[in-house]
Amino acid sequence: MSASANRSYEALCNRRRSQYGQQFSAESLAPQFVRFYETGQRIIVETKYGETLRGYVGVTTGWKPCFLLMHNTRSISSSNTLSADDKIIGTVNKFDR
Repeated sequence: MSASANRSYEALCNRRRSQYGQQFSAESLAPQFVRFYETGQRIIVETKYGETLRGYVGVTTGWKPCFLLMHNTRSISSSNTLSADDKIIGTVNKFDR
């Protein structure tokens, strides 16, 4: 399987559906983050609490996954979950500091 197929939202949902059956729910996967999950582009997010954070979009495991804001590409976990209430306020160019 290619890297791009691995990061496909549709492929993610299909894998989880086959693994968890009717228990699977994609309702916590906020649609505005799908494109950034698939491309791996770094984003700037304003959370519903007013914080401004930067990172990459990852996804949790399990039957009801949600998107996570990963601090860097080597991160294996994050406490920042992304919901429909969070706003993307920009993208980060590789050379922006």
